[in-house]
Amino acid sequence: MIFQYTWQQVIAGEKTATRRPVKAGETAETDAQGEIVTVMHRGRTKYRVGQVYAVQPARTAPAIARIRLTHIQRRAASDISDAEAREEGAEDRAGFLRLWEMAHGAGKRDVDTWVLNFELVETLPALEKLQSSSPD
Repeated sequence: MIFQYTWQQVIAGEKTATRRPVKAGETAETDAQGEIVTVMHRGRTKYRVGQVYAVQPARTAPAIARIRLTHIQRRAASDISDAEAREEGAEDRAGFLRLWEMAHGAGKRDVDTWVLNFELVETLPALEKLQSSSPD
């Protein structure tokens, strides 16, 4: 997964959730309790609880860490509390919505999103190289 604006927060453990816009053709599969366990995109698994994903700071950059999905929900981007905004690495709801619009465009607050909660599993050698090349 690409964390272009927030990869440092993921590595520091300050970000444990991310919202991704729901795209056409994506559907949720639920368990017996009605909890989303998988997001499918045109018949292929896109997100699955328990699966490990690479963390990339940019589309073509090497993975710098790995995260494991722990929970998935479907909610509007604007449907977020201050506590949930902190899970996203923002100070509060207003701060999250400013970042959301910066990344996704003005007027995109009410789009449906997949809320992906995760835990950091490991950092990778590419992280050290990225950090040593980044200006402080």
